[in-house]
Amino acid sequence: MDVPLNLRIWGTILLEVESYSFIELTIDLERPVELYDLMGMFVAIGHQFEQYLRDEHPNLVDETSKIYVRQIRAGSIIADLIPFIPPLIENLDRVLIVDDFVRRYGGLILKLGHGQKLPEPRKSDLDDLMKGVAAIANDSNGSATLKSVQYDKDGEKTRVAIKFDTKQAQQAIRVIDEQRKELEAKAFQVVENQLLVFWQSNLKQTDTGKRTGELAIMEYITKKPLAVVYDSELAEQRIKHETSEGSRNLYRLGFYVTARVETLNGRPVAYRISEVHDIIELPDE
Repeated sequence: MDVPLNLRIWGTILLEVESYSFIELTIDLERPVELYDLMGMFVAIGHQFEQYLRDEHPNLVDETSKIYVRQIRAGSIIADLIPFIPPLIENLDRVLIVDDFVRRYGGLILKLGHGQKLPEPRKSDLDDLMKGVAAIANDSNGSATLKSVQYDKDGEKTRVAIKFDTKQAQQAIRVIDEQRKELEAKAFQVVENQLLVFWQSNLKQTDTGKRTGELAIMEYITKKPLAVVYDSELAEQRIKHETSEGSRNLYRLGFYVTARVETLNGRPVAYRISEVHDIIELPDE
């Protein structure tokens, strides 16, 4: 394969090193593929690579954290995808980043392909994974192979390779559909008469339905402090009374409330309080 060591794409120098790593995507299909499904595979890899950097290497995320298509070869559909990783990063680290991404993304597809659900998936992840397997799932006997490949003066070396076929892709779609429905069902989970404890308060009055700047913990949902929104003026007045006029310490009180748990990508982010049933003094630790 004729690949210059000084790699240039669209006249822009992306890498100027003696070796580099890239992602090789090979697609083998029995029938012609729809353009939407084919492009979806590339888009999914690009989105997931950016998400991988945000999760694992946030210091590398900027407007240049993209994946570029260097070439698509004949025969099977074989695409060489070049992740742009800043040249200041050591070459070995760039290699390991590409290896780790292929293991992560390919591993998610294989997990789904074996009928296993993803733990706490983001909606965006499920959307990308659906696009990533659609072309193979819609074929009668297709397969795709995702590789991490290192190129240097001695040629190419495959470091990580993950392959999935039509049957696995179809199983992945069934699991993704199920998890999507679960996320939608949990978009506003209603909790009745559950204990809520404040983590951060705000004396200012806010409009009903707006973020208050307050944080609270409801261990029934999560031990992490989440934002507080008042869906009822009466509920807000009762709690604010303890904050501004009551003689008791707000942080030593527990509030039994009815609330909607607002989620983002399936994860709880806020409590929308509609009713306060009771107020208790918390025991000393």
